[in-house]
Amino acid sequence: MKRISLDDLLHTRQNLAYQEQYEYIMKLLEKGQIKPVKASKSNGKKPALYREYWMVEEQKDYSNYIEEIKYTFSTMISVDYYLAHPNMYEKDRIWVLMLNEYLKKHTLGDDFKIVKDKETQKECVEIRMQGA
Repeated sequence: MKRISLDDLLHTRQNLAYQEQYEYIMKLLEKGQIKPVKASKSNGKKPALYREYWMVEEQKDYSNYIEEIKYTFSTMISVDYYLAHPNMYEKDRIWVLMLNEYLKKHTLGDDFKIVKDKETQKECVEIRMQGA
């Protein structure tokens, strides 16, 4: 979130009466586009407005990715991280989908070995490529 002063919010509405400026700020608050910085205290006018606000950034809709993660992945892929961080899944998606396709086509056999990562101590799937 970005911090913005009341003066900057009202910059284009300086020529309006205070009551109209107040109503404009109230509409922004109702829409959830801004939130008051309560530590900034009020401007001393009636009705009072805070001197600073947080600009609320619009959240990206990841619902399609979450559905994809929940219902299309091989059970060999742990999806917890990507469910908690859908923005990272968006970045890694092409690679995760390729791994998923590979795992769906191949069974856990000689090509796979479950190992513990030495640094993180998490279980990983080691894939031996054919011809290697």
